[in-house]
Amino acid sequence: MLFGIPIAVKDMISFQGYPMTAGTKALRKYPTKSAAIVKKLEAAGAVIVGKTNMHELAHGITSENPHFGIVLNPWDTRHMAGGSSGGSAVAVATGMVPAALGSDTAGSIRIPAAFCGVYGFKPSQGLLSMSGCQQLSPSLDHLGLFTRSVDDMIFLFGKLTDLHLNSTPHKKYKIGVPYNFFNTMITENTTRKLESFLEKVSACGGEIERVDLPVLKKAQTAGTRIVFKEATTIYGYLLKNKNFLGKDIATCLQIGNTISDQEYEEALQIRANIKKKLSEIFQKYDFLIFPSVPFSAPLIGTKKTIIQKKEWRIAEPLTTLNYPATIGGLPVISIPQIPKEKGELPTGFQIIAEANNDTLLLEFALKLEEKEKISV
Repeated sequence: MLFGIPIAVKDMISFQGYPMTAGTKALRKYPTKSAAIVKKLEAAGAVIVGKTNMHELAHGITSENPHFGIVLNPWDTRHMAGGSSGGSAVAVATGMVPAALGSDTAGSIRIPAAFCGVYGFKPSQGLLSMSGCQQLSPSLDHLGLFTRSVDDMIFLFGKLTDLHLNSTPHKKYKIGVPYNFFNTMITENTTRKLESFLEKVSACGGEIERVDLPVLKKAQTAGTRIVFKEATTIYGYLLKNKNFLGKDIATCLQIGNTISDQEYEEALQIRANIKKKLSEIFQKYDFLIFPSVPFSAPLIGTKKTIIQKKEWRIAEPLTTLNYPATIGGLPVISIPQIPKEKGELPTGFQIIAEANNDTLLLEFALKLEEKEKISV
């Protein structure tokens, strides 16, 4: 049971009797019943202590909210916390709560988890019911969890799903790393940290191989079309009075209006092909490993950055790294990399497993955590 354990929830998850805004002044509601996941938590004895700030409509990766304030990175408040579930990540990172709920459509759990130095877990799509939640993109939305330890993640996930780790864990794990997919969009510092992380993975029984997955190059385009089209289908009516919306969200909804039905259907076909290819690769590998983020948290207000002499809009490499697991509906956990040098900021790496192989993924994450404790 979760006797009295305090848990915070992202403000797009209904909690009976308390306001829900989804991060926007345009949608303030007072739900008459709680979301399915909140009911499960309360039935297990947890105490919902509050709602967390987020990127407006969950349609962004910074949590710079024009209505309710900017979510500040607890490691350095000049830097962004990431989004869209930034408030939940910060609540856990600062010790306000041991766990918090978030949602993830294009990295909205993994990005703030990495920027804030906590664990972020997106289970297989559908394992945690979205009933009672304000959605962004029904085709791609997932609920997920933030904690400061894998032990806590396993305990909470078990209470929510009745899924538990095997009593006899694996000794060897086959792991693919698709360097060709991400190597041009991560900084040199992230590359160095990746090599260090892979050494830890190897020490925990991970047999690492380079794997080529060219199909992933299409994930960003397909995912963006699906999210923007579906978001505008749900929220496009809000454009009638743009004064209620932040400028970035109004722009996103306007872009959604330009995506044709044919382009949307093509994106769904690309998604189906990516899911098929990922299913095939998991016949050979237990896990895939990507960076969760290409760089540590940028300064608040940053719109563009230079990576390997190329200018990027900051959202582009962040979502590109995170779309594959979302498009595949796959379980993924972001493992925090806590800085050892003063002035550095956290980062993180994501481990992805086959759909419905959530417990194997958590089993390996626990091994990594225990190995880290021994080496410190």
